[in-house]
Amino acid sequence: MEPGHGEEFLGSRILPKSLLAERDLLVEMGHPLDADKSILRSKVIEPRVTARMEQAYASFIEELSLWQQSGYNPSEITGLLARIYKEQSGGGPLVEQDRKERRKRLKTTLARLRDDKAQPDELHELAESTLRAMV
Repeated sequence: MEPGHGEEFLGSRILPKSLLAERDLLVEMGHPLDADKSILRSKVIEPRVTARMEQAYASFIEELSLWQQSGYNPSEITGLLARIYKEQSGGGPLVEQDRKERRKRLKTTLARLRDDKAQPDELHELAESTLRAMV
């Protein structure tokens, strides 16, 4: 725990590893924060972005599995994910845009998980219940 910041929120690792905004990707790809986001769709960088997004999806599943192994029940995990979703709003214009993208990314990731036949049914159900809770 850092002074003045309270207890670490269990979901704090999910943002930098799994719910990336385009500006996060720009920086990871070696570009400045204020670079044109269309760079991410260029033929040169797009394969790296796609690979990073697949890594982000895998990290999301790993994090949920860790929460389950730590003893959190599905209702508690849904609550944590809903909290992450809710807290992704506000801030200055750039921060607000990043948070809006992360909210969308969370919904997209949960929809993918819900439909991912390679994942266990309990994760499908968790994704579905979380999507309903975020409406």
